[in-house]
Amino acid sequence: MSLFAKKVMFSEVTGFVTLNGEPVKGAEIDQVYQWSWDEKKEEARTTTDDQGVFTFPLREKSGVISSIMPHEPVIFQQITIKYQGKNYVAWQHSKHNYDRYGELKGKKLVLRCELSDQPRNDGYVFGICTY
Repeated sequence: MSLFAKKVMFSEVTGFVTLNGEPVKGAEIDQVYQWSWDEKKEEARTTTDDQGVFTFPLREKSGVISSIMPHEPVIFQQITIKYQGKNYVAWQHSKHNYDRYGELKGKKLVLRCELSDQPRNDGYVFGICTY
């Protein structure tokens, strides 16, 4: 990795939110990540469109010292959904690399979030969304 190379904190995300199988329009979607190297919490917000779709762009950071100092990458990631006064954990994950799509070992982040589902932990990701 070059000295000034950008490190991927959160790969781009496309999500689909439904309630009982029907698209959810106007849900607030919050994306949060925190890189253990600088401990700064970064946040973004969007809303679902008429089809229940939301997107977040690629989130990157750079750091000279983090490029030369040996360390284990640790990036806490979370996406939450707020709809009709209720909050849902959609995605919660600790990323341990700087790779694009490194969250799912190269697979794009396409989330399907059914609000009537219970959160689950598959040993890798916690939340109501499947991927």
